[in-house]
Amino acid sequence: AVYDDLSHLAVAVGLGTESEGKKQLAKKFINRIREMSAKMNMPVTVKGLKKRDIKEIAARSLREAHGELFSVLTSPLAYLADAGYPVPKYMNQAECETIVAKFIDYSAPPASKL
Repeated sequence: AVYDDLSHLAVAVGLGTESEGKKQLAKKFINRIREMSAKMNMPVTVKGLKKRDIKEIAARSLREAHGELFSVLTSPLAYLADAGYPVPKYMNQAECETIVAKFIDYSAPPASKL
């Protein structure tokens, strides 16, 4: 399914034609995004992110995405208004942690404990 969407985007931005395979077009699109990110010096890791932070970041992300930030008891109006985000895929905690972990810069020296 993801190949379908990415291949359509690749064709739309002129990276290929519909006669090419969907997987090949999807890879072309992803590679172009990576090239653009590098050209703009966009970081691919989050400075200061630690392994110990992963569980909490993932849990907070899922609560926000699924509309679970507010309690009906403490903030009834906010609870009713918080519908979360329309997301293409619902993830569980482990899936979200896997994604968050990809943003750790393992090449950075350990932070000083001053």
